[in-house]
Amino acid sequence: MSLPNMRRTVLSFGQQVVLRKHTQSIVNHIPTFTYVDSDIVAAIQPANAEELELDNIDKNKRYISVFSVNQITINDLIGYKDVDYKIISSEDYSDYGYYELIGAEIKL
Repeated sequence: MSLPNMRRTVLSFGQQVVLRKHTQSIVNHIPTFTYVDSDIVAAIQPANAEELELDNIDKNKRYISVFSVNQITINDLIGYKDVDYKIISSEDYSDYGYYELIGAEIKL
């Protein structure tokens, strides 16, 4: 029995967002962090309370759930509706064709 592939479902509900991939390099023996922008398609919705650990959230921030066919890692940023969200949680459902992430609003 094969697993259902949800890739097409994620893409059909998705919209174009900016992925800012977090990279680190060493310059003159000092760690330097940069972001490389690319456009991806992802389905975005507000994160629900069950997905968030209520003890550790800042009630002054907005949180989103991101469903993507692209692999996105912790500390990467998602630009959505002129707001940047830092990925704070990642679940690998690549056997089903997608990744589920939680992003927290940040101010750059």
